[in-house]
Amino acid sequence: MSRWVIDEATVQPAAWIARVICQDAGIMADGSHLRSARGTLNVLFGCEGMDVLLLLAAAVLVTPVSRGVRLAGLLIGIVFVFAVNQLRLLALFLSIRSRPDWFGALHGLVAPALVVALVVAYFLCWILWSRRVEIPRVARN
Repeated sequence: MSRWVIDEATVQPAAWIARVICQDAGIMADGSHLRSARGTLNVLFGCEGMDVLLLLAAAVLVTPVSRGVRLAGLLIGIVFVFAVNQLRLLALFLSIRSRPDWFGALHGLVAPALVVALVVAYFLCWILWSRRVEIPRVARN
């Protein structure tokens, strides 16, 4: 299962996005590796964004809202975490290709903090949205 999540659901889309953005047909997915002539990024267990997705899911599941609002928060959250993680992988891959000296700080500090901050921002926006959706529904009863 983790091989599918990393190789197929994470690296394959990242390679496609990198090819489109960089206009480099030589960028390819090779198992858990995102490769080009100018560098390789190895996507390991933990790099697929599942940790932050599980944290978001836990937060959404315990929020006191209706099932429909909760389901919307989860589904949109899954897409959001996937997109943010793809951007993170793209930034890491581009740093390997262009600024390898930035990779350590970007990988170990900047990107993880940014991912968490963006997911927290999503959660807060979802809470605000869910309150606007839930209040009129409760007032009608």
